[in-house]
Amino acid sequence: MSKVDIVIVNYNSTAYLLNCLYSIDEDIGSDHDNEVQIYVIDNASTDNVNLITDKFPKVILWKNPVNIGFSKAVNYLIARTRS
Repeated sequence: MSKVDIVIVNYNSTAYLLNCLYSIDEDIGSDHDNEVQIYVIDNASTDNVNLITDKFPKVILWKNPVNIGFSKAVNYLIARTRS
């Protein structure tokens, strides 16, 4: 179980999200792979959101078929990140 869960909501901001993930990866490095888990929920983006898992295979990505809004997306993910 990870010590830190990072929850990110995306909507047509994949380029910015990739920069964010590169920054996180640079800061935590490979020494902390088991301590940090990154979750991304996408609200029906049309800007090639699959690049996220192509470039960061350890990121867990949920893709909503419709935009459910920020708060519902956060709540959806949080309910699924901790057991």
